[in-house]
Amino acid sequence: NGERLASLVAKGQDIAIANTVGMSLRQVYSGRRLSELALDVDTLRFQSFGGELQGRDVSEEKADESLGSLEVLQNSVLKLVKESFDGVVVSSVTRGGLAWQAGVRAGDVLAATSATIGSKLWPKSTLDGVRSAISSRKVISSSMDFEFRRLTVDKVEAESVQSFELSLARPIGINVEDTDDGYVTVTGISDKASEVVANNIRIGDRVLSVESSIGGQMWDVYNTDGLTSAVTTRMPGQP
Repeated sequence: NGERLASLVAKGQDIAIANTVGMSLRQVYSGRRLSELALDVDTLRFQSFGGELQGRDVSEEKADESLGSLEVLQNSVLKLVKESFDGVVVSSVTRGGLAWQAGVRAGDVLAATSATIGSKLWPKSTLDGVRSAISSRKVISSSMDFEFRRLTVDKVEAESVQSFELSLARPIGINVEDTDDGYVTVTGISDKASEVVANNIRIGDRVLSVESSIGGQMWDVYNTDGLTSAVTTRMPGQP
């Protein structure tokens, strides 16, 4: 009876794990500084690093991938993040949970989440923004999509990027697409594009951020929906 009870308890735990997201997120600030608190996506509670790991089996060994154990963010992965990066990364994933089954791993960068209504994804760069998005989405829908990017040594070593800012007026005269490398990339330039566009923008350039409609702050963009929204919400005549 004792063994049967233990087996039933274990089976129940396995089912519970398989029906939870099983993922915590942390904010990364410029200089690769991690936030002190992590956001548990299941409970939407902020917790310390100790709370995140409390009562959990944590192993760095690939061979030890027992159901329910945690894969946690390693310094070697964090070093792949650019010094100037300011965003959200996965700090831990429960093996066997929904996030793990979907292929999410510790160190992945969270780029966007579902909007409150509809199927569009909106860029996210703060824990508060992610928490608010999940809370509001739960009221409307039982499902939520997340978009992640994986950092690799090959990408970091191969990339050579020059960043610059341009002030452009609508219509801008460029075509953009979401590309496989996770960026919004210029794929075409109209013959009617302004001289500023023709002289400064090239096919293959990436759009990294746009100015907010109020206040002049630059906001990161991670997909064409986010770029389109940012451009169309600006007042007429605003560059």
